[in-house]
Amino acid sequence: MTEYLESPGERPGRTFTITFDLSRLPTAATAAGVALVSAAVVVSAMYTRNTGDLDTSNFVMGALSALGLLGFAVVAHLVVPDAERRAGLVSWPGAAGAAGLGVMLSVLISNDDVSIYAGAGLALVLSVAGYLLTRAAPFVLSSLAALVVLYAKLFDDVIDEGDEGSQFIVIGAAVMIFVMVATAAGWLLPATRELTGIVVGIAGLATMAGVLMSLGTIRAMTVAFSEFRVSGFDDETDFAEMDDLPGGHFFSGVGEDPYQNDVYIVLLFCLALALFWFGCALSTGHVGFRLLVAGSAVLIIPIATIALMANRPTWWEVGACALGGLVLIGAAARARRPETPAEVPVAP
Repeated sequence: MTEYLESPGERPGRTFTITFDLSRLPTAATAAGVALVSAAVVVSAMYTRNTGDLDTSNFVMGALSALGLLGFAVVAHLVVPDAERRAGLVSWPGAAGAAGLGVMLSVLISNDDVSIYAGAGLALVLSVAGYLLTRAAPFVLSSLAALVVLYAKLFDDVIDEGDEGSQFIVIGAAVMIFVMVATAAGWLLPATRELTGIVVGIAGLATMAGVLMSLGTIRAMTVAFSEFRVSGFDDETDFAEMDDLPGGHFFSGVGEDPYQNDVYIVLLFCLALALFWFGCALSTGHVGFRLLVAGSAVLIIPIATIALMANRPTWWEVGACALGGLVLIGAAARARRPETPAEVPVAP
């Protein structure tokens, strides 16, 4: 279907074209159908154990929905002759079905220590199998989602036994390592190399921003309470020293700030990720990695001023502006240099 409309402001007779290509209808309809069936799986997972016990009707509906997605992918793989159309009809329903079955298995198992590992493990196995059969990007995304869940659960089990005072540093390090390792692993799959790194990068950047925001909030509360004075006591008496009062044992001195170093270390992790994405941008030229670098500065630096409780944010503005200006000047100077063709080695 083609609609011809006269473009305002142009010479009479000139038109621009809006084209609706009905050959793309299966792809668009597949996205809508997968989204609706996946919504049924999510609702089922929400309410299957809403009361603590297994709600059979909700569980059966969610499991059948996930199995239906996988079954549809298998049938489409067998009956659709066109390879391009078949790819979309197999990959998205298959990846969503794999993730859905993992979710429903985790809901079915009542033991929380086992359910997450079992559900994410099943989703990972099905997604990897789907990727090996189709080499399609959606299976990479569902594999990454399963890996994130497994990594987060394993990390949670480990950190419960660790030092609570360094949790933010451990979380930041874990996020940085996962982003770098997952991106490096995705580099082995050229067809989805950029997709893997960018998706993992977006999740990692958002998590780092959340860690810094949490650090800033807890740090501000800690400093405020450590300087709190209880009315009726001497002005030199600190609330933190009143062990017989509720909460008094949590603070040990006036103006105590145990989280300042944590903020600096997490910022170093963010800098390492920004440099890592900068290298990926140089290697691939993909705009997604450049956006991650830009997001690191635009998102992390303002949050850093809050987390560090900057008294003079003007200096942060001056520093960011000066550094950005130098980088732009360097980029312009490099762009003015003529490109020299790569030398081709000549065999002796």
